[in-house]
Amino acid sequence: MEVRIYRSGKSVMQSGRAGSERVVVEFAPEAGLVNNDLTGWATMRDTRRQMRLTFESEERAIAWARERGYAYSVGGMRERVVRTRSYDDNFSHRRRLPWTH
Repeated sequence: MEVRIYRSGKSVMQSGRAGSERVVVEFAPEAGLVNNDLTGWATMRDTRRQMRLTFESEERAIAWARERGYAYSVGGMRERVVRTRSYDDNFSHRRRLPWTH
């Protein structure tokens, strides 16, 4: 069984970044979807795919996976880079391209 460990992104529905610092652990899919003959819908037999765990740090998530003997892959742990800008920069003389309408 393999798990994916990554840092969740911010919600696209709101401007805030609440919860984006959490580390998420998801189980990798073992089998694909199967057509259910009774309903005609696509279903999955692996219910672990529905589970999503959150941790405070990457180290805790890795320790959790190691304790349970799961193989894990870590990805998407980039830190957010904030470039400060001001309105005055639009009219600066050091601007690369001239500001026009």
